[in-house]
Amino acid sequence: QGPHMNFGTRNTFKSVQAARAAALLGWAANGLHDRVGGLLFGDSQRKIHHFRPTKDRRALWRLLKSLSEKSEHPVRDTDPLLHALQQVERGTLVGSLIFVIADLNRDVTNLETTLGRLSQRHTVVMIPVDDPADRSLPDMGRTLFSDPFGELIEVDTSDAEARQNYTQNWEQRRAQLRGIANGLGIPVIPVSTGADVQQALMTGMKASARRRVLR
Repeated sequence: QGPHMNFGTRNTFKSVQAARAAALLGWAANGLHDRVGGLLFGDSQRKIHHFRPTKDRRALWRLLKSLSEKSEHPVRDTDPLLHALQQVERGTLVGSLIFVIADLNRDVTNLETTLGRLSQRHTVVMIPVDDPADRSLPDMGRTLFSDPFGELIEVDTSDAEARQNYTQNWEQRRAQLRGIANGLGIPVIPVSTGADVQQALMTGMKASARRRVLR
């Protein structure tokens, strides 16, 4: 989860696409008789919820049930994703396959050290959950938006220069993510609210296998 997951302009919310990705990956691993668990993070009420890996479907069912519940606003001045990764680092058996499904339209430099340690002991895959409006803001005139903490912000979306800067900022953040991930040998497989989750995951996995990142 994450502070911007209850958002979507194409077909569905990011949170729904994240849940679909988790379900598909979980069922696939369960079908191979692997242990499946997870960490759910990103709001003030649950903070980090740990589902211990099991070979049956109990942990997966509990994780998916929690993903279907309404989340609360996050706490200011915290980074739930960083805290979740640090908990994964402390409590995960060496050699695990870790999928990080999150809104990654953000500065990720503070994640690099923890991701680097994780990638030395595990196979890590980053799955950014995107929406087309993350990259390109349509001209809607003066529009009210709600920030991650529930406060309203007015934005003049008819300003062409501002929209161009908005797109450039997104591209810079995505280039930063890919640069860090490539340096650590971590595949990045984006999933969009306007795309078929299964197809996006299959295409990304096949591409990573061809590059011998995932075997």
